[in-house]
Amino acid sequence: MCIRDRLTPGPNLHTFPWQRSIIRRLTDRLSEILLRVREEKNALELKRELKITVDPWDHYFIFDSEYFMKLLITSRELNTTQMILLVSFVLRIVELELSSQFKDSPEKLVEELFKFAANFKEYDDGKDILTYIEHVFTQRGDDEVHVDAILEGVSRLVEIFTLDLKMKGRFEAFKKDYLPGDV
Repeated sequence: MCIRDRLTPGPNLHTFPWQRSIIRRLTDRLSEILLRVREEKNALELKRELKITVDPWDHYFIFDSEYFMKLLITSRELNTTQMILLVSFVLRIVELELSSQFKDSPEKLVEELFKFAANFKEYDDGKDILTYIEHVFTQRGDDEVHVDAILEGVSRLVEIFTLDLKMKGRFEAFKKDYLPGDV
């Protein structure tokens, strides 16, 4: 099951409007990316049908999507907090066009992300980001501030995690190349 489907708010999933708001923001952005992948694939298919020469670099997003889709499609059971973190990470690596530069398998990268998050204690009370999000998610109220606080914390974690991977040499020097037949 795709994470996008799991994040879609349903009855009794998230009680407070601000909780639904954070999920909606992430699913909207993820839906835009998935739509872009579909559009790229359709354009490529049309070019092939019309026998137009295809330059693989014109459709690099399709190649990139192979990696980040593996991050999103998981059999691992994730709670809402982990899904928020994982989707935020995927959105960021797509934005930075880093998907095809990871040396690690998608499974290993997800494990590293959650391990890093568990050790990312930047809050005054010593909480890691996952515990902080879970704590905030249980707060009652109709406060949009919760959404911004969660998204800012997750964004900071994702940026630092990405920098940590770069410093540890976990990226290829360049995007992985592919042969014209791969498109």
